[in-house]
Amino acid sequence: MSSRSAEGSARSNAAPSVGGAMFALPTLALAPTLIRFPVSRKRLVASLATTGTKG
Repeated sequence: MSSRSAEGSARSNAAPSVGGAMFALPTLALAPTLIRFPVSRKRLVASLATTGTKG
């Protein structure tokens, strides 16, 4: 076995890279907004519609 293949297998057993966290953290940050928007969409559309009308 060459030293190069031994080094490659050592890397695969190392700690996970931060690449997964770079995708997971923004997704977790957007989750509350993505949950709240469909719930409050009806109220948002209604308020925008009444804003443009004259009283």
